[in-house]
Amino acid sequence: MIRIVTYSLFILACLTACKKEAVSAVVGSDTTTKADTVYDNNVATYLEPFSVRKDTLITINGSAYKIECRAVMDTLKKLSETVIWHDTVNNKVRKSDYTGYDITYTINLSKDNKTLFSKNFTKKDFDGQIGKDALLQGVTDLPYFHGYHPGFKALMFTLDFMIPESDIGDQCFIMIGMDGKVIEKSFNNNYGGGGTDGTIEVPTSNAFVLTCAKILNTDGKAVDLFDGGKSLAHVKLINDTTILVVYDPEEGDAKDNARLIDSQGKVLKAFTYTGYYDLLGYVVPSYTEKTTRTYIMLDDRLDNITVIPRGNPLGIFTVPFTTLREAKTNPDNEVTFDINTETSEQTFAMDTVTKAIRLVKQQK
Repeated sequence: MIRIVTYSLFILACLTACKKEAVSAVVGSDTTTKADTVYDNNVATYLEPFSVRKDTLITINGSAYKIECRAVMDTLKKLSETVIWHDTVNNKVRKSDYTGYDITYTINLSKDNKTLFSKNFTKKDFDGQIGKDALLQGVTDLPYFHGYHPGFKALMFTLDFMIPESDIGDQCFIMIGMDGKVIEKSFNNNYGGGGTDGTIEVPTSNAFVLTCAKILNTDGKAVDLFDGGKSLAHVKLINDTTILVVYDPEEGDAKDNARLIDSQGKVLKAFTYTGYYDLLGYVVPSYTEKTTRTYIMLDDRLDNITVIPRGNPLGIFTVPFTTLREAKTNPDNEVTFDINTETSEQTFAMDTVTKAIRLVKQQK
């Protein structure tokens, strides 16, 4: 019997998805990433570090490159703005004052000590893409390198704008071609509640990149996943041609809130899933069983699991715990795994030959 290390999703919930703390770099099959060198200066108060820098060595198509990311706060350039907004809860018009300092973000790419491009951004370059509170108050943070995309021939980054001394902020996605052209610069996710459970993912075909907000195809088509302002709870790449999106619908309207779509946004199948919850960001308690290439989502409120076979995503099915408790598996072929939430713990066993799934134990 193979025992897979237990993990707890309610702990992961404390890190909103698509965040650098919880995401490994996405790299193409021809790309390797080596160790980073990090430089921090003047760490003292929430206004500091005034300057941060990280160098990353990567290999693309057998050639070595160096990515240099820097962020420098300009304490002589103070930014402030008053935002007028409608408080729908109390039906009042409110004014919010936001103040902070400008920051210059720099991304350099070099090869053999020769600079191939150097791109500078300031907070103004992200105006309109993220909230004013996060933009103006955001403290010094570095662009985080997610990997090289062979289809776009581009480098992928996320950049966080965090409000001082809080877990609240917004994140942008940036993609820069090897020629220095900015291919994409847009909202990706947010921290502090309501953030999408997802990550930056690239299919093996390299035909697109899936972010927490969009599908960006190499043919130029971009698909907005927010669907007219709906709350987007979960985004997951199932296989090269199929993407899972789960929405948090309006109260009382949960039917068919989940969809399997293609990279062009076409709905292949719609179904209902209610097992997500929001804890500093949405969490979909789930597990990817690699041997059988199966994605499993838990709903501990309805006591069932939804199973999506990667080889046949449209063959999705839901199994109640009553059935799972009686399932027959061969101990010699079992892989066991846990799917936990903030209020429950479940252990499952999967027969890698028959693909039968058994509920070993549940604790609430």
